[in-house]
Amino acid sequence: MRSVRLRVVGVAVLILLAWAEPAAAHSIGGVEATNYRSEITAISPSVPGITVRLRDLGRRVEVRNTTGDDVIVLGYQDEPYLRVGPGGVFENRRAPSLYQDRLSGDDPEAIVPLPPEADPTAPPDWHRRNRGDTVSWPDHRVVWGEPDPPAVRADPGRAQTVVPRWAVPLEKGRAGESIVVTGRITWIPGPAAVPWFVAALVLFGVGFAAGAAKRWPVLLSSALAVLVAADMVRFYGNATSAGGSLLGGLAEAAFAGFLEVAAWGAGIWAIGAIQQQRATGPYLAMAVGIVLGFVSGVGDLLNLAYSQVPTSLPAPAARAAVSVCLGLGFGIVAGGFMALRGTGALAQVQPVAARS
Repeated sequence: MRSVRLRVVGVAVLILLAWAEPAAAHSIGGVEATNYRSEITAISPSVPGITVRLRDLGRRVEVRNTTGDDVIVLGYQDEPYLRVGPGGVFENRRAPSLYQDRLSGDDPEAIVPLPPEADPTAPPDWHRRNRGDTVSWPDHRVVWGEPDPPAVRADPGRAQTVVPRWAVPLEKGRAGESIVVTGRITWIPGPAAVPWFVAALVLFGVGFAAGAAKRWPVLLSSALAVLVAADMVRFYGNATSAGGSLLGGLAEAAFAGFLEVAAWGAGIWAIGAIQQQRATGPYLAMAVGIVLGFVSGVGDLLNLAYSQVPTSLPAPAARAAVSVCLGLGFGIVAGGFMALRGTGALAQVQPVAARS
């Protein structure tokens, strides 16, 4: 049985080593922290029933239209790009902007090979996306996707405007009433990351000490409970950062972050096993610490150093949750090892492992 436990932990480590690179690059939803803040400053004219907002730290624009007329989003060459109205959401298959947004990623200067049908002067070829009243799309006009400008490189510690005015044009109704959404992009310096790493280091020591103490069942299970609770808070903030339906956001995030959701269940089960001083408890606690340390700590590491964080929580709260997952997660791994060593569970496993 104990050899099986070791194999389970080993498999968890191998899975997480493969998971660590994508987890470190993106948080839930694929949105990275940044120091560039994009914001809408005006919608002219303001039309009742038409709302516009930015999502994913400005990486996407969302238009909701509850009027009885169609609203057309114009692309980078002022061609009809997207349409939203009573009939649903449509995309123009002849709009070059459609292919540029799909294929260029975050690089607005990327050279994208366009298909022969892409022609900004051709009559639109509308294809339905869905029957909703809301359309969202990545728009290079509203987000900074280039290297830092000279002014930022010269003085990165000062907040400064890098794009005084961006504009996304819309047209409403058959008459093509012009609506212009304008905004700006500002460089906001990130916080000092050192205090958050120091906090993570202290928490690592707390997790280690909890497993090494004589009262390790109480202390280690308490540390594990704090870790799981902190990750739930971090998860909620990431899942609801884009707005929209609360249940929809949580469901989508749970699908993307199924590994850490499974770790919560394992952590809750491990708390009881630790308090009963069963060897299974520390083993599971170590696996949970590895999962949350990598996925939630390393995966959201950029949140500690950048000003714009993809979360609905106050930024300091989100950073604190990452520090807990990072420090306490790996601290519990070390603490679980110490608890097993102190109870003699590792010594009992060695002969079985040797025969295997």
